[in-house]
Amino acid sequence: MKKNMSISRSGFALGISLLLLGSICSAQWSSRGPAPRLGHSAVLDTATNKMIIFGGYTFTPDSPSAAHFNDVWYLTTATSTNPNETWQQVTPSGTSPSPRGGHTAVYDSANSRMIVFGGSGGFADPVYNDVWVLENANGKDGTPTWVELSPAGTAPSARFYHVAAYNPNSNRMIVFGGDNGDGIDFSDVWILENANGLGGTPTWVNFIPNDSTGCPSPRNLTTIAYDVADNVITLFGGFATATESLLNDTWVLFGADGTGSCSNVDCFSGPANPQNVTQPPAREGQSSFYDAKTKTVHMFGGYDGTNILNDYWVLTGANNLSAAWKQVSPTGTAPLPRFNHTSVYDSSNYRMIIFGGEIATNGLVTDTVNILSDANTQ
Repeated sequence: MKKNMSISRSGFALGISLLLLGSICSAQWSSRGPAPRLGHSAVLDTATNKMIIFGGYTFTPDSPSAAHFNDVWYLTTATSTNPNETWQQVTPSGTSPSPRGGHTAVYDSANSRMIVFGGSGGFADPVYNDVWVLENANGKDGTPTWVELSPAGTAPSARFYHVAAYNPNSNRMIVFGGDNGDGIDFSDVWILENANGLGGTPTWVNFIPNDSTGCPSPRNLTTIAYDVADNVITLFGGFATATESLLNDTWVLFGADGTGSCSNVDCFSGPANPQNVTQPPAREGQSSFYDAKTKTVHMFGGYDGTNILNDYWVLTGANNLSAAWKQVSPTGTAPLPRFNHTSVYDSSNYRMIIFGGEIATNGLVTDTVNILSDANTQ
């Protein structure tokens, strides 16, 4: 069985606190806050200004050594820099997914449906390829309710630490990469049609086969940013289990949801960055988002094999091969270095909200919420 990637490659332990950085504010955890965690998922509901957290895992130097979650939490007024942010635990109806980490969640904001795929229930065993929908995920128009989907077609291999994106225009979820729990990574791209369970039978389609020539190498703990308007995904870095190596290549996937003019492997281009300018250091477990106004990808944190990072990088010209990375140093006190965290982006207020992850803090376990104002600044 493959060991927990966080433990085996960092050796850091985790402990408890809350830090809220806006422009910049600080606060302590309330008693209602979620347990410290990494490998969870997070989506942002702009209609109610809630960040919705699901699952993940935690570990401490003491017994029990590990725990996986299947709980759901709201961070209310998620984009506010008010230091008195509050957490609210949600108790959905229906049968819940099994506890897991390393899964993905995407969000259909129009119908308030959070779609969860895959993950691992024991750091690497068991590994899942199931699909769940949390209906009424924001709680605005009814009780949040878990429903398991049974998609048609051949399902992707079970995996964790993959990445996923959602196109609300086509109701398609896009899945790339991940690890099968036995040290085998994937480089395939899968499309789930009718992903939210509405309007037709959800159906799996293998858009790009595994190990296709001219595509990114197999990897896990990579990061992607999705331009919905142009249907383009930008991918950076990750960890290659086969060679035990970290990556810092940048790729662009056109027609990402399978509806574009390109076909299969011809949709991938890269590595992007032909200007031969400075690339971010190789890393895993970072987070990123796409800003449509400036057509830029923004990336924060990760683990470079030696250090846990809190650097911030911007990729300009993100949707073409003239793309170039540059490091940006936002004002204010930077968040503690971290990886395997989550981040969401509020494009209306240009704010990135970061939650959780593993950090280097003298053997303590720490959870944080951080808000970066004017996050689209180049």
